[in-house]
Amino acid sequence: LGGFDEGYFLHIEDIDICRRVRRMGGTVRFAPDARVLHHTSTSDAPAWTVERHKLRGFLRYFWTDGSKAAALLLAPLLVGAIAGRQLWRSVRR
Repeated sequence: LGGFDEGYFLHIEDIDICRRVRRMGGTVRFAPDARVLHHTSTSDAPAWTVERHKLRGFLRYFWTDGSKAAALLLAPLLVGAIAGRQLWRSVRR
């Protein structure tokens, strides 16, 4: 597999590696009881920065998957969903 694709900054790298495992004939397993503990805090980056990287990750995933049409069609929906989520978070505060 060559490890994680460093072109993904924050999000979607896990989805990408699962796709590559399946393409190479492997099996992806889900372990719902797995636990992870972070010993340090989360990113101090503003939420909009995190969401922007998430959007870029999704678009990169669809674009590199050969689904350029999907990336182009989904881009406005993803932008709307991410912006809407941020707006909803700011209203709830």
